[in-house]
Amino acid sequence: MRRRRRRYPRPAGSWSRGILLALTLGWWLILIGLILLTEPVRLRDVIFTGLYFPFLLLLFLALSGTLILIRQRFWPSLIWTAAVSLFLILRLYGWGNIINLAMIASCLIILEVYWRQTEKTKRQAVTAPPELKIN
Repeated sequence: MRRRRRRYPRPAGSWSRGILLALTLGWWLILIGLILLTEPVRLRDVIFTGLYFPFLLLLFLALSGTLILIRQRFWPSLIWTAAVSLFLILRLYGWGNIINLAMIASCLIILEVYWRQTEKTKRQAVTAPPELKIN
């Protein structure tokens, strides 16, 4: 009879974290180079008119990678990055003020509280022993 080899778990995502770190550093370096070496007028009408799309795309990628590395959670980090990008777009078109910032931040805080509560209830449901019914 053959013995089964015991598998030792590897740290989850250690190599993917390294790749994400390298990509994030690259995106930040490209973004800094874009800011320092390129005139804003050249970026204004690329792909979308008046949006500075290359800048926003690089900022989105760099900021989302940074938040994912810091917080270790993908979707909330992506949504926070999308909110920052949305506020920058609103500022670009002249609609970004303190009220819009407060509304976006309050929506994000509500989402965070909701996610934490649902995670807590899921954890409690998984770890709680089943109740016994005695008739």
